[in-house]
Amino acid sequence: MMNDVLEVTKANFLALFIDRGRTQQQSMGLTQSGPMDEYAFLWANKLLGNELNAACIEISFGKFSLKARQRCQVAITGANLKVQLNQQALQNWETIGLKVGDELVFDSPQMQGTRAYLAIKGGFECPKPFNSACTVKRENLGGFDRGGALKVGDKLSSCIPQAQHQMVNISVYPDLIRSYNNQETITCRFIPACQWPLFSCQEQQRFLQQEYRISSESDRMGFRLQGEKINTFSEGIISEGIALGAIQIPPDGQPIVLMRDRQTIGGYPKLGVVLSTDIEKIGQAMPGQKVQFQVADIKTAYEERVQREQFFGN
Repeated sequence: MMNDVLEVTKANFLALFIDRGRTQQQSMGLTQSGPMDEYAFLWANKLLGNELNAACIEISFGKFSLKARQRCQVAITGANLKVQLNQQALQNWETIGLKVGDELVFDSPQMQGTRAYLAIKGGFECPKPFNSACTVKRENLGGFDRGGALKVGDKLSSCIPQAQHQMVNISVYPDLIRSYNNQETITCRFIPACQWPLFSCQEQQRFLQQEYRISSESDRMGFRLQGEKINTFSEGIISEGIALGAIQIPPDGQPIVLMRDRQTIGGYPKLGVVLSTDIEKIGQAMPGQKVQFQVADIKTAYEERVQREQFFGN
């Protein structure tokens, strides 16, 4: 295509087209999906003056490279994946002008998050089944290959011509840059669910006082936690809708935090729901990292949600 601007030269199975999510489709059994780190995703688009829902590439755990086929402007935010331009180290959280032949390389996590976001001026042109660019493998939706990740040889187009735009380097103010440290304990606030009172006081305190470790059996669907067993009042309930950040307790007593590609309904008891502005902390975590939980209230969750939407322009 005449508008092909980037070509994938190295890929793992975790580089995906993503936008803010496939909304209003859950009644059909489709997950909402969306970015694991919403804050970094929104900044990637904001830096380029894009619509906030413009398609980006979420790059998890690195090992991903692209070569410029045309002059273009991109932005990189999120985790430190030791990104390089023509073998020269780049700063994160800023825009970058690429010339024909330039090679952009994402290496591997440097204990500062696990997922980076690559945006292009105007957004990436990609399939948008059910009005979303989100790639969900188990639903065979998104990407160039029915839910498949980007692969070597894929040619990426932008929604607008690149040559007509002036290449201006813009970066995020230092005090607004999100810092990640995969060696620190994450603290996530949550709103108690309607089933919270059905757990005994002893089990509630056990959950609040404990530091869990993130299991290696975690993915975009859910993060499994490892720690002292939480005893539930029931091994199952009538299936109900699942919110982003829901904290389920399955029969083995090990909590599962439901993430972006979660199922639409579930029948495990739930302790609560992680705040939408905190869930990205888990989304950037590494297996083995510690996480603990604090009770919050709906007012706090609402105010922080409104502040974020207003800040990014919605």
